Amino acid sequence: MKSEVTRRYAYIETRLYWGEGLTATNLGQTFGIARQNAQAVIKNYRDLYPDNIQYDAGRKRHIKGSHFKPHYIRIEPEKYLEYVRGVDAISRYWAADDWNEVLIEDVERQLQPKIKSKTVKLILSAIQNEQTLSILYHSNDDKLRRTLSPHHLVYVNHRYHVRAYCHLDNAFLDFTLARMKAIKASSQIWKPAINDQNWHQYFQLCFKINPELPEPVQSMLKIDYQLKGNEHCISTRKALEFYILRVMKQRHWKHQMPLWVRID
Repeated sequence: MKSEVTRRYAYIETRLYWGEGLTATNLGQTFGIARQNAQAVIKNYRDLYPDNIQYDAGRKRHIKGSHFKPHYIRIEPEKYLEYVRGVDAISRYWAADDWNEVLIEDVERQLQPKIKSKTVKLILSAIQNEQTLSILYHSNDDKLRRTLSPHHLVYVNHRYHVRAYCHLDNAFLDFTLARMKAIKASSQIWKPAINDQNWHQYFQLCFKINPELPEPVQSMLKIDYQLKGNEHCISTRKALEFYILRVMKQRHWKHQMPLWVRID
């Protein structure tokens, strides 16, 4: 199936399941197609999935069918909210209208350090072309020129990082893009991601709610994470363990004690 058709069907399902239904006008305006063509897309979708969609004559729009089953979207609420954030970000990149019916203000965007365009371009090129880069890197302890073999981007704690082999430390490490200066190509041999064992190793980090917290706070955490007991496990890459632990070790703003205790 053509990708454009898939996107249109995903849009239909998004409006049916999460929104207030859709009209041919909605579909046409979003994808820049004539209303007649939009009607044909809706008809084709209805022919494929008759239980998913029905027409509400009173509201003059198509709405979710009583036996709706998604084929192009995920219906977990967290996935949808991530999608809303993602579409908002995409609309800012395209400088155009987006698909969202719900407006969102993404505060994290305001907390991100500034990154130079040249840095991003060179890092992306190095990842795609398997090339090494010589970088003047500023850290908390030093300012050193390092040669890196980058292989993945990582976003955490409002910052963009790159996972790379550091030829100076002879190890795969994470580096913040905003702290990179004076980047240039290097002649050293690129080290592939397949050798990054911690990146490819998945495991579970398990935590329990700190029993020393007041009962209302413990109950709040159970509600937040929809826990039946007091334990919460996270599946993650071994390479990202540090970031997970740093977040989970955060202290309650009022009671000044950790919210979670790690279970070994």
